[in-house]
Amino acid sequence: MKYINKESADIDKEINKLMALIERTTTVNDITELRDGLEDFIANYNSISTINGSIVTQNKTLDLADLIPARHVKRIHHVENIDEAIAKASDVLVANHFIDIKYIHEMQQAFDDSYMVIMQNIAIPHAYSEKHVHKTAMSMLILQEPIYMSDGTAIHIIVPIAAVDKVTHLRALLQLRDVAQNNDAIKRIIQSRKNSDVNEILKNYSNKEARENGWDSN
Repeated sequence: MKYINKESADIDKEINKLMALIERTTTVNDITELRDGLEDFIANYNSISTINGSIVTQNKTLDLADLIPARHVKRIHHVENIDEAIAKASDVLVANHFIDIKYIHEMQQAFDDSYMVIMQNIAIPHAYSEKHVHKTAMSMLILQEPIYMSDGTAIHIIVPIAAVDKVTHLRALLQLRDVAQNNDAIKRIIQSRKNSDVNEILKNYSNKEARENGWDSN
């Protein structure tokens, strides 16, 4: 993982890196709980990376490409507002029983474009209650006509995030941030014609992270 140095003995430093990123992209209701979870998370991945890659493959559901398979990608021409975008983006998660429809309502109520937009490229609606989430999952809505945020930012990509806890989606979230930083990747996603092409782009970022950390991504 780009933001976790597996050779570092200073776990606090690694935690602080992640804490800073998380606080920029979401609201933290319990700092202590989050830090405890991150300690376990980092210890787990540090130990995994020094053993073998086969253990990592057991956690592939944490990769971005696995959380957003081709069947979770939808493209439409336009939406009237962000509430419609969130609903359209999330209906596949309801249909597959990852979330209850009430979670869509919670995301609509909680959406704040001042911090739920990554690198002015991807909106990441999410809610802070795990009550209506059954399994960690993401989906992607691609808009041919952008929706505009309150500051005028044009957004073509909406990725709802549903997480059963504060930790299991972090690896995918960091990979999504890498995607959002690459304007060429964003352009290719918007111009894609097949859902499988989108998933291949996302796989490149999962594999890139695995290579950087010496993990077996197969």
